[in-house]
Parts: sequence; C-alpha cells; structure tokens
Amino acid sequence: MEMKSQHISEARRYLDYLRKGSDQYDTYIRYVREEVRKGGFTLEDIGTSEEELEELRVMGCKVSARKYLDYLRKGSDQYDTYIRYVREEVRKGGFTLEDIGTSEEELESFKKQTV
Repeated sequence: MEMKSQHISEARRYLDYLRKGSDQYDTYIRYVREEVRKGGFTLEDIGTSEEELEELRVMGCKVSARKYLDYLRKGSDQYDTYIRYVREEVRKGGFTLEDIGTSEEELESFKKQTV
C-alpha cells in the first residue's frame, strides 16, 4: 500500500507542474502516466482525466511557444531555430500564432532585424 501512495504522490507532483504551465509538458505527462501504471490506480484517483491531460498538453505547447517568442523579442541571434520552435509548438498545440499574441509578420521581422 505504501508503494501505491508513493506513486500517487509522485503523479500528483507532476500533475501540479503541468497545471502551473510547464514547457516540459511531454515529459511530465509521460511521468504521470508511468506513475499511474506503476501504482495501479487511475487518473481519476488523482483528480484528473485524459481530457485534462490533453488540455494541459495544449497549455504546455503555448507556454513553450511563448518562451521562444520571448527569446526572439529580446533579440536572440538564434532566430531561425526559435521561429521553427514557435511554429512547431503552435502546430502541436493546434492553436494559432494569434492565440499567443504574435503573427507571421512579427516572426518574419525577427529575421530582418539581424540581416
């Protein structure tokens, strides 16, 4: 029984990270699932669901995209990489650039600043 409670507490810890908004969403979701499997309990037992995990994944994509956008806005010289990461997170999350407060025009402008 003690092992199960340890897995429950670990799963809840990772779930808390996700709920706060983490750019490491894939890792934390995988950890939640591993703890659930190892502990032999359900997502419902820790107060979540597949639907919430999906919402947290999308939120994590937004957190990550905003992080890279912030790097770009601060003048990073890795603009090609960060622009690609922003677009990748937008695609993975199924939202738009506008949803994170930017546009194609702004992304393209980062390239022009360094030329």
